[in-house]
Amino acid sequence: MYLATVIAMMAGLIGARWLGVFYFGREGNPSSWLRFWSGGQAQYGGLIAGIAAFSLFVRFKKLPLLAYADANAPAVVLGFAIGRIGCFLNGDDYGTLSNLPWAVRFPHNTEAFTDHFLQSWVTPDDPLSLSVHPVQLYSALFSLGLFVLLASWRSAKPGLRFALFLMIHGTGRLLEEMFRGDFSPVLGPLSLTQFLSICGVLAGVGIWLVVRHRDYNVPAGLEMPEIAAQTGSLT
Repeated sequence: MYLATVIAMMAGLIGARWLGVFYFGREGNPSSWLRFWSGGQAQYGGLIAGIAAFSLFVRFKKLPLLAYADANAPAVVLGFAIGRIGCFLNGDDYGTLSNLPWAVRFPHNTEAFTDHFLQSWVTPDDPLSLSVHPVQLYSALFSLGLFVLLASWRSAKPGLRFALFLMIHGTGRLLEEMFRGDFSPVLGPLSLTQFLSICGVLAGVGIWLVVRHRDYNVPAGLEMPEIAAQTGSLT
């Protein structure tokens, strides 16, 4: 499990960097695509690449993929929560304009201030950007709530926890985009993130329906961790 997770993390860092460079045009030189330590990350690039690498490794080792995916899902969501706090501290992935009491303003050398300057909403002499939704904190709190739900979820059928993660996370990201100040539609009214979120929700629904109707011949009273231990997925 540890090796599978490390492989997924490394692939996720590269995937997040690649999508950030390819889609958002950050440091478009192809030689910079592997420089994940330079920032310019895109969450879905990391998630897709991480899931792909994780799945390939688990299948290569002939281990139960859905049981491993279930076990890893809460940690992935917790990582998203921590990452969004980093986004808030860095002033990127900022929100739309807001006059709410908890709205925030960002200083120079942040994406929020730079965008507001390009929109002629602020001048170089202004110390802070305009007030915006702290959408990064919204996302962090949402991810923390999802982490608690997934960590406490028990099911006799492997795959339901992972399906729940895909459905709820995708729905949250779909709604989050409505509060993003850097929203950019590319597929009709949808941003790339919203399109990928819909794909994630549909994938989660598909996995949920298949797993729910699959007969695992599970002894009554056993919960998922116990089943996983019996099949060797936690050893």
